[in-house]
Amino acid sequence: MTNRTARSLVGGAVDLHVHVRPSVRPRRADSRQLVEEAAALGMRGMLLKDHDRSTVPDAWHANALDVDVRAGGAVCLNAPSGGLNPAAAEAAIEMGADAIFFPTDSAFNDGEFWSGVLSDPASKAAVVGEHRARRHTARISTLDAAGGLVPEVGQVIDLCAAAGVLVCTGHLGADEVTAVVEECASRGARVVVTHAPVFTRADDDLMARWAASGALLELVVIFCCQSPQLPSEVWRSYETEAALIDRIGADAFVLSTDLGQVGNPSPAEGLVAFVDGLLGEGISESAISRMTRVNPARALGWEDLQ
Repeated sequence: MTNRTARSLVGGAVDLHVHVRPSVRPRRADSRQLVEEAAALGMRGMLLKDHDRSTVPDAWHANALDVDVRAGGAVCLNAPSGGLNPAAAEAAIEMGADAIFFPTDSAFNDGEFWSGVLSDPASKAAVVGEHRARRHTARISTLDAAGGLVPEVGQVIDLCAAAGVLVCTGHLGADEVTAVVEECASRGARVVVTHAPVFTRADDDLMARWAASGALLELVVIFCCQSPQLPSEVWRSYETEAALIDRIGADAFVLSTDLGQVGNPSPAEGLVAFVDGLLGEGISESAISRMTRVNPARALGWEDLQ
C-alpha cells in the first residue's frame, strides 16, 4: 500500500503533463474529472495536453468548477496545428495558454526514437507505423540543414517570452533541445525539457548542461509504471530516476505524470506512486516537494501555488 507520506507530499503538487479527453486517442477523463480527482488528493494544479488540438478550452471549463485546482492549457505544434506554426502558438496564447509544446508525435526525432529503441522487428513495425499514422505523415525538425534553428522556432519562443508562457520541448532530439534551451535563455523564456532522459536519449552531462542554462528537466510517471501503453524497452526504474536526481540535483527537476490514457492509473494516483517509489530510493521529502510543488509552479508562472 502506498504510504501516507507520499500522499501528503502530493498535496500542493502541480502536474505539467496530463492527457485529457476528448481526443483522437483513448483517454480516461475530461478536464473536469481530472481536476476533481486531483483535488481529492490535495493537488493544486495541472497542465492539460493533447497531441492534436489546443487544450485551452478544456482548462477554461475546468477552472469554472468550484474546485481548488488550477488547470492550464497548451497547444502542441504538431501537424494538426500546422507544425512549427507561430500563428497557432499566438492564437493559443491570446486565448490564455500556459504552455506551448514543440512537436511531439510529429517530430522527426519521434520516429527515429521508436525505430531505434525497439528490438523486435514486428513490434518496431507496428509501433513506428502507428506513430507515423498519428503524425499525419509529418516529420518536423526544428533545425535547418546547417544545424541552426529554423526561424519559426525563434518566433514561437519570442511569443512565449513576451507573454510569460512556458516552452516545452516535446519529443525533440538532443541537438534540437540544446538549441531550444539556449535560445530560450537568450530570449528570456522559461523552458522545460519534456521527459528529459527519454526521447532525447541524453546523458547525465548533457542534461546537467541544460539545467545550467536554466531549463527544468521533466521526469514522468508513465515510463516508470510499466504502462501497457508502452513497450518494455522504454520502461525506467525508480532507482534510475533517483540516481539522476542525485547526480544533477532536485532543483533542476519537475515530476510529472504523462498519464490520462485508458488502461493507466489516474494522473493523481500515478503521481502518488511515483513519489512513493522515489522516497523508497532515498529521495528526501524536501526534494520531492521542490520537484512536485515549487519547480512546476515556477515554470508556469504560478508563484502563488508554490
